[in-house]
Amino acid sequence: MKRSPAEMQELAERGPESRYRRLFETAQDGILILNAETAQIDDVNPYLIEMLGYTHAELLGKKLWEVGPFANITESQEMFAKLQKDGYVRYEHLPLKSKSGVRTDVQFVSNSYDCDGVKVIQCNIRDITDRVAAEEKAQRITQFYTALSKSNHAIAHCKTEQELFPKICQIAVQFGGMAMAWIGVKSAESRWVTSVASAGDDAGYLNTNDIYDDEENPFGNGPTGTAIREDRPVWCQKFVNDPVTFSSCKRRRLTSWRASAALPLRRGGEVVGALSVYSLVANRFDESTRALLLEMATDISFALDIFAKELLREQAEQALLSSENEFRTLAESMPQIVWIALPDGDNLYFNQHWMDYTGLTLKESLGNGWHRPFHPDERQTAWQAWQDATATGGVYSIESRLRRADGIYRW
Repeated sequence: MKRSPAEMQELAERGPESRYRRLFETAQDGILILNAETAQIDDVNPYLIEMLGYTHAELLGKKLWEVGPFANITESQEMFAKLQKDGYVRYEHLPLKSKSGVRTDVQFVSNSYDCDGVKVIQCNIRDITDRVAAEEKAQRITQFYTALSKSNHAIAHCKTEQELFPKICQIAVQFGGMAMAWIGVKSAESRWVTSVASAGDDAGYLNTNDIYDDEENPFGNGPTGTAIREDRPVWCQKFVNDPVTFSSCKRRRLTSWRASAALPLRRGGEVVGALSVYSLVANRFDESTRALLLEMATDISFALDIFAKELLREQAEQALLSSENEFRTLAESMPQIVWIALPDGDNLYFNQHWMDYTGLTLKESLGNGWHRPFHPDERQTAWQAWQDATATGGVYSIESRLRRADGIYRW
């Protein structure tokens, strides 16, 4: 059928409009058309309707700041004023809430243009929730890698638990992005978990610390008590609503925490306490974050083993020193000559009575110098008997003349 010139003209005129409408309807970004003078919504595409959860009728004809997602009147009006003045506005990250309350992170770009003599504003709204989530995840991992590095540095330089624990808590808050962190140590007698270090507890959450690791106790089934008792990490991704946090329900309502984690700390393979951390973000502990926290807890437990071994070494040294002092006191108070020799025969100790009797100094007596005061006629016999005793582990017993400091030999 041949079209008339008028029909062909009409189709030509409708072509661009039809193509624009098809693009508008099928776009995978939200598009909002505003009246540039009144800020009333003239049109909204299906993608944005689905994103926000409003019907087309609920949006049409409303001013921008009268619609739920843009209901912050001051900011919306300021944005509209900027659009009227500059003809362009861009927000790289703008949080919007749907009618049902679901948050969506969007990129918001608007510009004004003339349409058939009417000035309109087109707002392009792109959902960047996945991108923001990926960026936040990367930031969380970076934070925890930094915290892990800082905690290992603290472990390498601290000598005691009392020095290390406050640093770990401060690192978790300052570098790990946690709102609060604390370390609790269990009491074997009462099974009460005592807070020994914390950071970020501005609300005084730990002031009424009634946490236990006893399953029969009403306050023993929280995250920290469970982690200690069952020797496993406890992850509360939704702190306020998690049944595990029920025992602290009164105190949790006073906080803004949304997630928590409790990780057991061990010394010599036995659980002695826990590291507990809290976040302002729900579902904070993804797989990567969990792995880094577990590594941090393992490193702390390794440090506790080192501290325990060092304490035992110091105690052994002290006991040895005490024993040596007791021996010296006894040896120096005896009227007889006393000396100590190594298995190879070298002497390493003489009491003062030896030096007073022989006139030899300690330096002259050490090693093999001890045989010099023996009478020349018995010196070789004494030396051979000593060699035999050290070779066989037998008893060294001889009778010989020994020279005094005045040169006189006495039996």
